[in-house]
Amino acid sequence: MAKRRQQTEQTGVLTKGGAVGAVVMIFIAVFVCIVAITLLYLTGSGSLNNKNNEQKETEKNDGAQIEEHLNGLFPEELEYLPTPELSDAEAFEKYNTKTTYYRECTVVRSDGTNKVEQRLCILREGDLFNVKVIESDSLVETLISDGTQAYIVNEITGDTSVCPLGGEFTLEKLVGLTDHREIAALVSDYSAGGERREQTGLASLSLSMFRNKASNMLVINLSKTASQTREVYYYYLDYGYIHYTEITRDGAAIFSMNTTLFTADISEYKKPDSFIFPK
Repeated sequence: MAKRRQQTEQTGVLTKGGAVGAVVMIFIAVFVCIVAITLLYLTGSGSLNNKNNEQKETEKNDGAQIEEHLNGLFPEELEYLPTPELSDAEAFEKYNTKTTYYRECTVVRSDGTNKVEQRLCILREGDLFNVKVIESDSLVETLISDGTQAYIVNEITGDTSVCPLGGEFTLEKLVGLTDHREIAALVSDYSAGGERREQTGLASLSLSMFRNKASNMLVINLSKTASQTREVYYYYLDYGYIHYTEITRDGAAIFSMNTTLFTADISEYKKPDSFIFPK
């Protein structure tokens, strides 16, 4: 009987010890879970902070590069203006522009293997255009537009054609330039968010404004996630055209346009037949 009582007491002690052990194990498990969750949160927060810091650093570098480039384009003192709202895109598109000017720009297109370079000489007076396309110092094409149609002359073969303008058929597209209205539409779509933003494939978009001698320059930086594309546009608001463009994909430039000469005085370049369709 004494032996059985001793065994019972030992069993009770073991049972109590097992219960205490189980409680300790549960406590340890809960503690480990809390520590793990805390570490995951801290790691995630650290990654998010790092990502935000990297984005801010990228925007800071972009801003510095833009300002440096603008100083090169316009040696006069630049004034940085408050960043405009994305919702102002429609106002940018309808900006009251002075549309008489002459400008020359260099356009470079590359597919990674081949590269084509052209020089465009653009004479504009309101809706009237005279554009000359030059390759390797030779005139290859002339376009004359009255705003509703474009008369195109192949200067190599002598062939001519007439193209109606309107909607998506713009003079800019005919000569391979970016139409500022397309960029304003992108800004508007990005500002709208939701499905409209998804349809554009835009990952980010930012605006900067500069003023130089009462002339206003809107700088638009955007990126597209799917194609790893980055684009920058310098939109000369006062004259309604893209002054500078660079598009890179996977770090390589696939398109660039740089205005090398600009003047609002067209008297030296305008001729009596500059805007007249040949018969």
